Amino acid sequence: MESVPWIPLALSLAVMVLVVVFAFRYRAAETQRFREAWREFATSRGYAWKDGSGPWYRRPSDSIDATVEGASVKLDTYVVSSGKHSVTYTRVACTLRSAPRAKIHVGRRSFLTGIAERFGWRAVPMGDPTFDRTMAVRSKDAESARRTLDESVRARLLGIPRVVEVKIDGPSARITWRGAEKDPRVLDAACSTAAALARAS
Repeated sequence: MESVPWIPLALSLAVMVLVVVFAFRYRAAETQRFREAWREFATSRGYAWKDGSGPWYRRPSDSIDATVEGASVKLDTYVVSSGKHSVTYTRVACTLRSAPRAKIHVGRRSFLTGIAERFGWRAVPMGDPTFDRTMAVRSKDAESARRTLDESVRARLLGIPRVVEVKIDGPSARITWRGAEKDPRVLDAACSTAAALARAS
């Protein structure tokens, strides 16, 4: 007896539909867990939770407005898409009391840092051996970078248990790392670092 050709096709389509439905439900559940974690984090610390409401095609991300050690700090997430893939990042931002004279970038040292240094690139030394072994600072104004990334900021940056990146452009500072962070200890550490940055002179 000959097989009916549409049966394998129907089965394949059914499997595809089930996979898509499962993926959407899994993502929705993950999003809900993340939102509940952030609401709890904000509520437990007296911060303001902002629901990212709006049409799905231009809905802003949920965010938290916080006052940490007297400094205004904002937490949110953003997504970077590349082809079929997308990556979510957590961002903690603040406004500096005194803007540095040049942009500052801080990132974790890696084997690529060593390769770049062999070709003449040099990180700005902070005069802090522990920090300089772990992080690489780039700026066109070394003195201003050292003043902004003072001892308190450096210690708090090292205390964030994630591979973070810091970008400072004028009075705006952003601490970012990969993933939608739910661990309150990590969020607290990043907020504390942002507060130290905001007070830096």
